[in-house]
Amino acid sequence: MMYPLDALKLARTKLRTRRVRLVVTVTTMSLLFAGLFFIATVLGGVISSLKSFGTEGLGSRYLVSAQPVVAQPYNNNDLLEALKPAQADLVARKKALAKKLGLEYDEKSDQNLPLSVYQNGPNSGDVQTSVNFMSAIATAKLQEQNAAIKGISYADFQKLANSEGAIHTYQGTNTTMGAPTTRTDGGGINFLENGKENFKANNNQSFSDQPTGLATITTVGWHQISDDLLRPFILDGQTTVVKDGAVPVIAPYSAAEQAIGLKSLPATATTDDKIARTVQLRKTAAGKTAQLCYRNSASQALLQKALSQTDEIAANKNNKDYTTPHLLYSLPAEACGPTTIQSDKRTAEEKKADDNQATFDATFTNTTPTQGIVTVRIVGIIPDSNFGASLSATSVLSGILSTTLGQGWFSPTSAFQTGTLATLAQDGTIDSQPLTQQMYYAEFPNLATVKQFIKSNNCSSNPATGGFSFDANSAVKTCTAAGTPYFIAPYGNNAGAIEDIRHGIWVAGRYVLLVVLLIASLIMMGTLGKIISDSRRETAVFRSLGATQLDIRQIYFTYAFLVSLLVIAASYLLGLLAASWLDHKYSGQLSASAVVAYNAKDVHKHFSLFGFDPLYIVVIIGLILVSAFLSAMIPLMANTRRNPIRDMRDES
Repeated sequence: MMYPLDALKLARTKLRTRRVRLVVTVTTMSLLFAGLFFIATVLGGVISSLKSFGTEGLGSRYLVSAQPVVAQPYNNNDLLEALKPAQADLVARKKALAKKLGLEYDEKSDQNLPLSVYQNGPNSGDVQTSVNFMSAIATAKLQEQNAAIKGISYADFQKLANSEGAIHTYQGTNTTMGAPTTRTDGGGINFLENGKENFKANNNQSFSDQPTGLATITTVGWHQISDDLLRPFILDGQTTVVKDGAVPVIAPYSAAEQAIGLKSLPATATTDDKIARTVQLRKTAAGKTAQLCYRNSASQALLQKALSQTDEIAANKNNKDYTTPHLLYSLPAEACGPTTIQSDKRTAEEKKADDNQATFDATFTNTTPTQGIVTVRIVGIIPDSNFGASLSATSVLSGILSTTLGQGWFSPTSAFQTGTLATLAQDGTIDSQPLTQQMYYAEFPNLATVKQFIKSNNCSSNPATGGFSFDANSAVKTCTAAGTPYFIAPYGNNAGAIEDIRHGIWVAGRYVLLVVLLIASLIMMGTLGKIISDSRRETAVFRSLGATQLDIRQIYFTYAFLVSLLVIAASYLLGLLAASWLDHKYSGQLSASAVVAYNAKDVHKHFSLFGFDPLYIVVIIGLILVSAFLSAMIPLMANTRRNPIRDMRDES
């Protein structure tokens, strides 16, 4: 019988006699497992930092957001069919009134009909019909269609959440990226830079890859949300109450910078520079105001008329045959002012025709222009929205901080009262918002109830839905039939974020671990197999002296164990060095971002990418030991069964 100490001595001898092969094996396997130790160390730091920052902002609360599953105007055959009678009736009434007033009316060029009909090919049968979601009739019919869906009102959500343990429910507008695609009034807002209105600005402008500044209120979206959810992000000395008519807003970082006349820091700015800038913004940007210009669709139409006339006159200034319009509009004399008539040289016949056209338009649309300035007051600061397609380490790591309030501009729901200009700019109070723009929130006492609520009521996670493809209109029927008419996700909760990170790592990591285990086992198997093959005579001698198969296996298993210890030490050291480098390079930037994202009181609070998670470390060490055992087992099974006398004769 061979004692473990004897097996250890023989195994150590083998380590010294084949050093080149040992170095190659240990180096190769260490590089393989160093990546796992690196990921484990970084994850340990991230999870620890999220727990630390989670004591501020919304991180310590157990919240979910729920978006009601509603129909959309696109690809909505039910809505299209429901609008056909309304379309026919509207066209008939327009034709009748136009004939009565002596006007020409062409339904093909009418952009205000609820349905758009267009030729989509050379043949007469290639006529396509789609819902015109800019039409007030189409919007109203869509709201009617959604209101008929059972279980998706805020009252329904409150009842559901309360029955499953919620301690509070809240309401807000949809925080999906960008401004709403449709408005009930067809209006819009623009930022007044230096108190001046940019008449060329497009109210429905698209955002750039990385929108910044005060103008982002029209691109990344201005949202309403319950006062209680906003309070953790309010700066010292500020309040969610409207003061002097100014609506409180929590604004993106770059907007706060612009409000006090600062340019954004360069990409090369140090962590100390970023912290100093945050301190400066909190002191000087808090309470600063900015002005927005709201115009309804009628006001925008008049402004566009004046602009087109101005451009037309400028383009024809050297054209002697050009005749200036008889009814000439002038651009507003003041920011966000009304468009006025500059001169009226129309004949009696022209006036009558215009009056008839005005009567016709007023019959079917709101032609009363409404405009005015809305003042907003910065009461909080959150990170800028990041919509870039960058896959840099900074962009990827910054994504872990997106679990706080959200992206865009936020104002408390209490700031919008019926009849105010600010409420018109928001397209109504929270209760009057269409269901397509609604978002619900529920707060629970612990993470377990959050997970259970999501599991039971989230449409896309309920097995009863059958794993439908993501199409809003098909989801309505599927989710409603399953009794889960909401898309639900954790909101602003670090415990939920940590749980998601752990789950995501396991889902993706288990396959990675299997691949690494296979590769590592094959690498070590090749080394051990060669060593065992080269030691057949030696093994035969041991066998002839009375060593059993178990004794021989004990030697080589001990050898594999020693190699695995070397791999563990080397790979862990490499992983720590790589994680330390990453932490040194990026933790400062993430710390500065996290302070803003969570509105941390301590601006020097550290977000680390270097930490220790015992579970991950134990799993990786176990993986290395298992690969060593597997790599030794197969060649030993083959070689220890060989005839020792034959091996001695073959080697002689």
